[in-house]
Amino acid sequence: MMFAGIHIPDEILSEILTPLLQLSDDIFEDRRSKPLLAPGFSSSTYLLVCKAWLRIATPLLYSVVLLRTTAQAAALEAVLESNEEFGLCIKKLRLEGGFGDAMHTILRCAPNITDFYMTLDVWGSDTPTGLCSGLSCVNPKRVILVDKLRDNNRSKKLFKALLAVIPQWNNLTIFEFPYLYDLSGDEGLVARRRGEALGLGLSRSPTLQTVLAEWGNAFPPNLRLLIALPTLKALHFTYPDHFRGRDDELKDMVGLYRTLLRAFREDPAPPADPPTSARAEALAQLYELADAPSSETLLRLNAYTEKPHLSTERIPLDLSILASFSSLRDLNWCESGVSCSPSASFDARELQIHGDAEVFLEAATPFSLPSLGEVYMSWKVDRVGAFGFLDVHGSKLSRLSAPMDILEGMDVMEACPLLRCLEIERPMRCDAGEELITDTSEHDTLQVIRFDYRLDDPTPAVIQSFTNLDPENFPALREVQAKGWRWPTSEQEVRRSKWVRVSEVLRGKGIVLTDGERVGGAARAGTVQDIDVL
Repeated sequence: MMFAGIHIPDEILSEILTPLLQLSDDIFEDRRSKPLLAPGFSSSTYLLVCKAWLRIATPLLYSVVLLRTTAQAAALEAVLESNEEFGLCIKKLRLEGGFGDAMHTILRCAPNITDFYMTLDVWGSDTPTGLCSGLSCVNPKRVILVDKLRDNNRSKKLFKALLAVIPQWNNLTIFEFPYLYDLSGDEGLVARRRGEALGLGLSRSPTLQTVLAEWGNAFPPNLRLLIALPTLKALHFTYPDHFRGRDDELKDMVGLYRTLLRAFREDPAPPADPPTSARAEALAQLYELADAPSSETLLRLNAYTEKPHLSTERIPLDLSILASFSSLRDLNWCESGVSCSPSASFDARELQIHGDAEVFLEAATPFSLPSLGEVYMSWKVDRVGAFGFLDVHGSKLSRLSAPMDILEGMDVMEACPLLRCLEIERPMRCDAGEELITDTSEHDTLQVIRFDYRLDDPTPAVIQSFTNLDPENFPALREVQAKGWRWPTSEQEVRRSKWVRVSEVLRGKGIVLTDGERVGGAARAGTVQDIDVL
């Protein structure tokens, strides 16, 4: 039996495989840091289909190369040492590190590079020796330089090597200049120093035609040397990523700020009304709203009528007013002054409790609250009141958000048997942090555990909790999210990150660790230290 694929002309097969194998130029030139994750699928798999695909796909696979780790660079070096002809296929090369001696071999075997992306962000544990010596082996047309302004000896060495080779690159026509003039502090000093040196180096290029630089608040003086360059045809300034495609919005923002500044100068803010009158007015509006016909259809209510620390008058708010809002789904409670008549009652699907709510919790705990499913408690909520409220209503909750101070003082797994999402807020006490999960903990419905505050490194108690976790006792748990953390973008950051090592522990239990952008997965091979360090 003959396969239909072998009758496809090479030109057609190449067109089919190109989008599957080649990185787009948008990805190649993107300066934004990307999480260093193991790829879910290797494009080299297409080469294994048949010999025809191998013949057509190999040049396509090697035409655009992106190296993010030392292990990738070593693997490519090994391939090129045994198959130097593959190096002739490389047209675009993106480097996100120094990657040791392997880079000399790679650059020596890839003389046809036209687009070259390199970074000066070289860590102390990395070495740019091979890259420095290999720069003279290539002659690119376009160079994209990225610099995170790391001021160490290895970055300086690579920068000097780049300056030395620029006059030798007689194919160079486009250079992307990374330095802004209006940076401040130590980074600003590094940017100005390197910007001046790079501007001088580019002025010695025999063929440079176009320079691209990011838009700033002032024209970079280090580019003025290029104005007299006879070959220069264009100097382009681009907006930062957050302003791209938003020219009209940017103009509106500038106009708005000018208007606001003018208003502030001409009409300074009047003194604020006394807190007592503001509170009394807000309470009057709330009672008026309760008497209105629309109260029966109101879905969300923000009870926030005072700043307790500023108020000199305590006008209690009777909880019985909430009964007027029969369709209420979400209640955001920021009140501290509360009274409760014997007949008071209310219901809500979502309850957010802020501020000093001890009296509110004491008053609301006896209510039936049949629709309650989600509760958020801030760090100001009284612990004893929270314990009593969750003992009564925890069995209804599908989502609970509370500080570690509260969660550590009770068995939340037992109190909330229907919980699907547990969000851990910043603790009030610096010594808070007992293990939430022990080797005997179990829960049938919990799907997500989320740390809803900045936690750069997991505490020993957090690490121990996930070490204790038995996946058989948590059959529904699929994700742990650290919202204040970002997945590392370099192999050095991966090696240093305790969260990445926690992710390896969790991955062995069928659970994914994600960061604040819900990015997660397995780290790149060869970048994670021994898990025993936990």
